[in-house]
Amino acid sequence: MTKKNDFYRRLEESYRQYLKHGSRSTKKIETIHGSVAWYLKTQLNNNYRVVAKGLWDGKEHKCIGKYYNKKVDIAVLDGRNKVKGAIGFRFVTSNYKQNINNYFENMLGETSNLQSNGIDYSQMLIIKKKTPYYGKLKNKKENGYKRIEQINDNTLLKYQKLFSNNLKDKPLHRPSSFFIKIITTWDECAYKKAIKDEKIIKDKKVFGRNCCLDKVNVEPVNDFDDMNINDNNIKEMLKRYGEFNVFIDNFVKKMKNKQ
Repeated sequence: MTKKNDFYRRLEESYRQYLKHGSRSTKKIETIHGSVAWYLKTQLNNNYRVVAKGLWDGKEHKCIGKYYNKKVDIAVLDGRNKVKGAIGFRFVTSNYKQNINNYFENMLGETSNLQSNGIDYSQMLIIKKKTPYYGKLKNKKENGYKRIEQINDNTLLKYQKLFSNNLKDKPLHRPSSFFIKIITTWDECAYKKAIKDEKIIKDKKVFGRNCCLDKVNVEPVNDFDDMNINDNNIKEMLKRYGEFNVFIDNFVKKMKNKQ
């Protein structure tokens, strides 16, 4: 099994844990964070230590930033226990458009904070091609799934601008390495039915286990023709930064080259 295929297999396990246990459970992140950390560990020699929740008895590591301390998902430390680099991981599964600006602003802020203090900070962003929106149902006092939101040019333009080659100097708020991938989970039919029926959903975990779990099949999206993505620059960005192997190799190279 190749490293790439194994990554998406682990991502599917992570998504299944999310459906069973909810977004606040650490089970969702343990599988995928531990998997990414393991890939790094296999490519770095014994002079480095990789710390992450899901890798042995690891946990989120607190890094000293320029302005505030930040717990990171994955950290790489040298023999003196000094943080050489770190990775932030975000897996967006619902209500993306509602939170899109917050995601982006948080990424810029935490990246600038750590890189201003000499820590290479990279980001991984996984987005579902179609994300359900959960909120108050129309004419009802209860919550449920209201619509399906699809990624488009507008939601991705800010990332394309950030990583545009037109930026001559690398700004501190731009991640050292970047991975972005749109995926499909093939459980959208369950959400669509709930939306059509205006189904009241008090516990998303129960809905996920009973209605979505048996339909899940995580696959990367590499063909953007059937999506609302028409900007060629955005398509190029998704291709350039959408290779997991390349992201890992670039991150490892930077760690080895950093003194």
